[in-house]
Amino acid sequence: MTNYQTNPTGPALIVPTLADIQNLQVGDLALDCFGKMRRVIDIRFRGTDVYGRAFVGFTTEFGENSGISHSLKENELARTVATSNAHASAELDAIERSILAARPALRG
Repeated sequence: MTNYQTNPTGPALIVPTLADIQNLQVGDLALDCFGKMRRVIDIRFRGTDVYGRAFVGFTTEFGENSGISHSLKENELARTVATSNAHASAELDAIERSILAARPALRG
């Protein structure tokens, strides 16, 4: 997964591709709901939405005996607590549009 963040102190800005969604496996690193990269311990579900975009739900490790659930969708900015604390929703929408505009292969 590519991090489009240009500010070294800012939260990760990740727009997963179809390959990122399809290839995510237990043991991989993925963004948790707080914006940290953590090891995937369970894949909960996979599917496609009504527009044909792939999504995946998973659990990442969080401490010794617990996990945190999160989900990612193809070509959508991964929203986390960290991104929501750093940017208003309208700003995140604009960031997502600018990333997709710069990467035409991601549009869909």
